[in-house]
Amino acid sequence: MNLKIIVISLTAGIVLFTGYMASFKYLKPSPEAVFCTQDAMQCPDGSYVGRTGPNCEFAVCPNIGTSNVQKFDVSGWQTYRNEEYGFEMKYPSGWFASNEIYAPDSNSIFGITFQSADFKNNFHGIGLPGPGNMWVNIFHGACNEPTQDFIAQLAPDILEKTICQNGFQATLGLWQKDSDLDSHKNILNQILSTFKFLK
Repeated sequence: MNLKIIVISLTAGIVLFTGYMASFKYLKPSPEAVFCTQDAMQCPDGSYVGRTGPNCEFAVCPNIGTSNVQKFDVSGWQTYRNEEYGFEMKYPSGWFASNEIYAPDSNSIFGITFQSADFKNNFHGIGLPGPGNMWVNIFHGACNEPTQDFIAQLAPDILEKTICQNGFQATLGLWQKDSDLDSHKNILNQILSTFKFLK
């Protein structure tokens, strides 16, 4: 009789232990709900986005370009498209595009420059086209302090506007003493408004 109780107890113990171990494999606890803080980030176009998703990251801004830009006919403009980094933008015909630049030890740093004058005429030492010309630098993997409008830089006498979104930096530039300053700002803002991410 004693042996019968021991066998039944051992069998019951083995069944209970097997059930206990199987419960870890097949009965996983449901993930805890994620609650994000209620901060907001201002987008370059003035709108705001909040945090979302399992990692509480900021939602994507609606567009890197500006919505209050004087519209030009861009049908004759050239299109630059980069499938690897997933974006495209238009720039005026007659403008020049640099070769794509990659950081030597990194796959995440990428850059390209568009400007209204041929690169061979750039000022030696500062790498900018002469007065009266404009430029747009696009970088991926780096971002300086963004600005809402064109601001004066220390040297040389230039104005730049910097927008950052989704790991990209777009910097628009022109000379402070540009004789057609307002018109050139509008052209630069129009170029920026054509920047879009590919799906």
